[in-house]
Amino acid sequence: MTYALMPSDEDKVADRCQTAIINKLRSPSTAEYGDDVKVTSEKGNFGTYCEVFGTVAAQNGFGGPCAARTTAR
Repeated sequence: MTYALMPSDEDKVADRCQTAIINKLRSPSTAEYGDDVKVTSEKGNFGTYCEVFGTVAAQNGFGGPCAARTTAR
């Protein structure tokens, strides 16, 4: 019997945030994410609220390097 690993909810949230960040970059092909991604979640009245913390480095509009810590909710 073979089992497939399913992505966790935290992995799905982190992937959605990375996609949102890529869509805002001027040079998305240069994006590199750090290994320090942290996902926190909290159950609320209207569902589960998640925050994703991490770093991303990419080229800016002038071709120079730019790095930033990011938080997405």
